[in-house]
Amino acid sequence: MSSANTFQCSADHRSRTACQGEGFFREHEGKRYCVLHCPCDDKGESFLGAVKRKISAHDWNFHGVWFSEAIDLFREQEATGMVDFSNAKFRGYVDFSKCRILADSSILFIATEFHDRAMFVDTRFGNEVSFNYVEFADGANFEDARFEGHAGFYETRGKGELYFVRATLESGLTVRSPQFAGEICFRHASLSGPIEVSGTDRSTLLAQRLDLWGAIIATPESVTFKECRLRSDWFRLVDPSRFRFLDVRWDIAPARMLVKDSWYRELGEPGHEALSAVHRALAANAEEHLRFDEASRFRYAAFDSMRLRLFHGWAIWDVRWWYWALSGYGERAGRALSILLGIWVVFAGLYMLPGVGFERWEVKAANEKEAISAQPDVHGAPLGFTSALIHSLEVMSFQKPSPNPASPPAHALVALEGILGPLQAALFALAIRRKVSH
Repeated sequence: MSSANTFQCSADHRSRTACQGEGFFREHEGKRYCVLHCPCDDKGESFLGAVKRKISAHDWNFHGVWFSEAIDLFREQEATGMVDFSNAKFRGYVDFSKCRILADSSILFIATEFHDRAMFVDTRFGNEVSFNYVEFADGANFEDARFEGHAGFYETRGKGELYFVRATLESGLTVRSPQFAGEICFRHASLSGPIEVSGTDRSTLLAQRLDLWGAIIATPESVTFKECRLRSDWFRLVDPSRFRFLDVRWDIAPARMLVKDSWYRELGEPGHEALSAVHRALAANAEEHLRFDEASRFRYAAFDSMRLRLFHGWAIWDVRWWYWALSGYGERAGRALSILLGIWVVFAGLYMLPGVGFERWEVKAANEKEAISAQPDVHGAPLGFTSALIHSLEVMSFQKPSPNPASPPAHALVALEGILGPLQAALFALAIRRKVSH
């Protein structure tokens, strides 16, 4: 090995600040490296010894270090001074669990690559921390971690899951343009300060799944989602009514699909109520911020999830079923109009059937005196096509249709249309009002 006084590692200038005093370890692709920065995976005990020496010296500058081994040397340690793991590459499993990182300045994990699982369980970050441009190839676990300063995750990418279960974020969180294929979970996390989550564009889902179930949010007004694509069911068991949604595209899956989710199945009937509550809160948020088309979609989803509680949505004795069938809960003007036109045409067709008689006058004699004394035909006769359409329309619009019904079936049909027609017209008017009143 070359003397540490004369050897200069081939790592970049910033990384060489982490290996001062280290001697030559190996040549790689024509370049000479110390044991910390040599980009190879068979460094063994020589590498682990160098890491232990730095920890013992309270030197937490690991900028650009190539961690060739699975490592748990950081577990339950106390890190002070400058803590810098930027551009480091962890080729194996790494465990920072129960580590107290009490840095004097920002804690840096900028452009760090975690090629295996990264564990930060019950880790305390005593200053602001940056995980910007980090790659988590197999996810990371921040369960029960405590972030005392602001936490930044800019353009974080990778697979697996990011778990912040029961984590405490005291000074805010920023997630920008993530490229993450797994789940991001904040179950029962405690979030304080400004929370900003923004995506790369409105066409790409923010993550495979975002779970905020039971999260405690100190100031909901400071939570912002912008320029991203979200799923409405991600906000279950949290109140998003006061969140800010800026230029967000929503995926509102049919309630029938959502309630098949294993989480909702475990809850049973309360799962339908939880899903309905989420959509009601999102509808209130959209209404308040004048996003009326979104509000309409959320209201529909809220009603639909409750309808599906009984017999998979086919409880025809439930008023919600009829409200859905006739007008889409007052949110589907096209459906309401189609049903209204259907009532008009169907009843017109019924008025043309044999046995459905309407009054007609038959003159018994040709002279005027006998004509005056003529009596109506009590059995009546069906209406013709044009007359039936006009008669049906007049019944629906509370006019005084003529001729009057003569037979019992005709009386029954006119009475029934006199109820159904105006009722459906009112549902259509309600749906139209919701579309144009704003």
